[in-house]
Amino acid sequence: MRAGSQAVIVSTSGGDWIVRDVSEGIDAPAGFQIYTAGASDLVDVPERPDGFALTSDGALFHLNDAEQFQAFWRATHDELQPLDLARLMSTYLSESAGHETIVMEAGALGIEDTRHPSIPPDVAKNGPLMMRFVTQYFVEEPPSHVARRHLVEWSVREDESGQLDWFWTPLSLNDV
Repeated sequence: MRAGSQAVIVSTSGGDWIVRDVSEGIDAPAGFQIYTAGASDLVDVPERPDGFALTSDGALFHLNDAEQFQAFWRATHDELQPLDLARLMSTYLSESAGHETIVMEAGALGIEDTRHPSIPPDVAKNGPLMMRFVTQYFVEEPPSHVARRHLVEWSVREDESGQLDWFWTPLSLNDV
C-alpha cells in the first residue's frame, strides 16, 4: 500500500484500488468519515465509485448497497444533515450514467428563474424526513459526442419506523 497526499492505493490479488477520504464536504459529527474506492485503471468511462461510511463507533457501511445505506441512515439520522444525505444518495445510490450534483439554484441550469418546487432542495421542517431535490449530470452521447445535460428529481421520505423510501424521475429543462 502506498500513501499519497490525496489517496491511498491498495493492491490486492484482484487488482489495484484507489481509496480516497471524501469526508471534507460533509457536515457530519467528529469521527465520521466517507471513503470512495474505485479501480485504479484509467478507463474512458469511469464506473460509479463504491462509497463507504465509517462512523465514530467503528461501524462500516457500504453506501452503494440499499440495505447498508438504510443501516447507515438508522445509525446517523439524528446527526446527518438532509443536504448531506442528498449528496450521498445521489452519489452512491443513483443509477445514472454520470456523476450527479445537486442543483441549488436556477442559474446552475443556465436559466434565470424556475418555479420548480425542488430547486433549491425542499426539506420538510417538522416530523419524519421528507425531501425533494434535483440533480444534474452530463454524458457525452453519440454520434456527436456532445455532452448533454440530464436532470433527475429525487423524492425521499422517512416512514414511521425510520426506513427511507426514495425514487427518482428524469426531467427535462422544460420541466423546470
